[in-house]
Amino acid sequence: MALAQAQPDITFPHISLNANPPQKCKTASDPIAMPLCRSRDVPKFDGKTPAHLPHFFEDIEILGEAAQISEEAQIEVAIRYTDLDQAEVWLTLTATSGGNWDAFVMAVKDLTIA
Repeated sequence: MALAQAQPDITFPHISLNANPPQKCKTASDPIAMPLCRSRDVPKFDGKTPAHLPHFFEDIEILGEAAQISEEAQIEVAIRYTDLDQAEVWLTLTATSGGNWDAFVMAVKDLTIA
């Protein structure tokens, strides 16, 4: 009876037939880009209807959370998204430079709704 000869291990290098690398799927934890200030989807506040201010700030908070930006950046965004007259006034507030979103919101509300 003939003995079977052991076959040498032959390995082939992995060759990908897919020329396009896999694309990363966007997950809920991926930050979104903040809309530009002239975008039609941007929250707006013109100062004419103070009752709209809380909703404006809520929208900024929702966008800021989705974009994963800091409180300081949220303050900057709120100022960019309001009209120029409001922005000039808000920039004079001490709370604007503090980087504390809640303090900024309170200062603007005290100024606007009072």
